[in-house]
Amino acid sequence: MLQKFAAFILITILINACCGSKESAKIQISGDYKKIAGSKLGDNYKIIFNSDSTYLTAYQLNKNSNENIPPALKFFVYDLSAEKILFEDNLPNGKVEWINDHQVKVSTTPGIVSGKEEKNKSLFGYTYDVNLKKKINQDKHIQTQ
Repeated sequence: MLQKFAAFILITILINACCGSKESAKIQISGDYKKIAGSKLGDNYKIIFNSDSTYLTAYQLNKNSNENIPPALKFFVYDLSAEKILFEDNLPNGKVEWINDHQVKVSTTPGIVSGKEEKNKSLFGYTYDVNLKKKINQDKHIQTQ
């Protein structure tokens, strides 16, 4: 009876150790990105992990000076395994969000729109692909998972 109880306890401990949640995996990752975010973005920032927690986006939380004007957007994309910044940008306005495991959508509100359609496409933002390590236009096909 004592052996069965000891085996049950051992199995329970092993299962709990092996099957941790994503949140506990994030905690075990080096906290260097928080120091970098603090130095680049100040005290008021937000961190968003991609769906598999391999990359993150950190952006500065700015308050609108006027309710009709979107706040400035300062952000970076960070590779957690390599522990380095892959990309960073600073725009007069906009928002940033993960659209899948490896693509970040950056949306901006254009000021003056010209009569040239090709030029206008870039005014509304872009998508950054962490696998390709480059920007792709919003009108390109975005791979979702």
